[in-house]
Amino acid sequence: MLRDDRIALLGRERQVLEAVRHPGVVELLAVENGPDGPVLLTAPSDAPTLARLPAVTLEEVAGLVAAVASTLADLHDLGFVHGGLTAEEVLVGADGHPVLRGFGHGGRVGEPPVVEPTAPPDAIDPARAEGDPLDPTVDVFALGALIRTLVDAAGATRGDRAWRSAADALRSVADRAMAPDPRLRLSAKALADAVRHGVPGARLPRRATPEPPGAAEPQSTSRGAPLRRPVAPPVARDRRRSWFLAGAAVLAVAVVGLAVVTTSRPAPRPAPRPAPDPVPPATAAAATTTLRPRPAVTIAPARGCPEVDATLAADTDGDGCPEGLRWSEGIVEAGGARWAVGGPGDVVATGDWACRGRSTLALLRPATGDVFVFDGWASPGRELAASPLTRVDGGFALRSADLDGDGCPELLVERPGGPPVPVPTP
Repeated sequence: MLRDDRIALLGRERQVLEAVRHPGVVELLAVENGPDGPVLLTAPSDAPTLARLPAVTLEEVAGLVAAVASTLADLHDLGFVHGGLTAEEVLVGADGHPVLRGFGHGGRVGEPPVVEPTAPPDAIDPARAEGDPLDPTVDVFALGALIRTLVDAAGATRGDRAWRSAADALRSVADRAMAPDPRLRLSAKALADAVRHGVPGARLPRRATPEPPGAAEPQSTSRGAPLRRPVAPPVARDRRRSWFLAGAAVLAVAVVGLAVVTTSRPAPRPAPRPAPDPVPPATAAAATTTLRPRPAVTIAPARGCPEVDATLAADTDGDGCPEGLRWSEGIVEAGGARWAVGGPGDVVATGDWACRGRSTLALLRPATGDVFVFDGWASPGRELAASPLTRVDGGFALRSADLDGDGCPELLVERPGGPPVPVPTP
């Protein structure tokens, strides 16, 4: 690698690591001057890479892939792309948790890479041209290629029915992650969900033991310091679960048939969203879904619409500007308003499903496959009810895509072992 390219990669990686602190990303300890230029000192450093990990089972492959996808989902929500994901850029700690390094080919969404990554022939993204801006679908495609490699490497481990079922499920996820049309690819979050759904026994490796000393060390844009656990605060799963259980009375209503949406002064927000472990789905279907408001906090209309960088976004208060929304297992927040909608295990998406210039909420109940689409947002004195538009057996995620190029998004339901199913929206 040319010295100028190496310096450019290290500079970009330093920018990303200084901006992102996450348990699934290496910690930047210091930058030193070496004989060949700058050196990034990161932790952990002596953990084996996924490329050098001893043989793992398909259940452990699934656990590792789901964890990597969850970290990527968090990075994408923060507006960053890894850009060069390979097995050599995934460290596996002694506790089995994967940690990403090698961000030199990545950066913020929409930026061009400083140096184009070199991918093996079977991992070249057909939708990407040299100099194209960074996009989260690049990471999803690379993770799909990594899944194929890991499944093939585990091919001789076992040949029973359970093994074949897990292998088929993982290969199906890889196929959808590597769809030639990026609009048809899974999101990183949906990929993690699909892996856990397809391989219920997914788990992290019980022990990550590096190869004996003297084994070939793969090159990386980062060089290490002694192993040290990342100092980023732990993900807020426990806090989120406590907050969720505090509202269990409201969410319990959804299990027997109502999804109540209220607006009130918001409770303290938890830390930035980690990718939560799947919550067991609701055990009963809802015939209709109802949104019931309470007095809301008044928000002055914005004079200009700020840019919104969020997975979910909609103009919920009618001021003409979309707001970024937060969804946390039954709670939707936007500005000063807060809604409780659906029940445990339900998933949501936002989009201008009616193509009328205003995004609304769609909800999928994986326990039944029922899909609901609301035609607006609840306001004081006004209730909204939505009946199921369709039922998709095995549906586990929602997303939007403009498949016909008319400028209006279609609502798609992801399902195992098949292409996404479009929902006929009003």
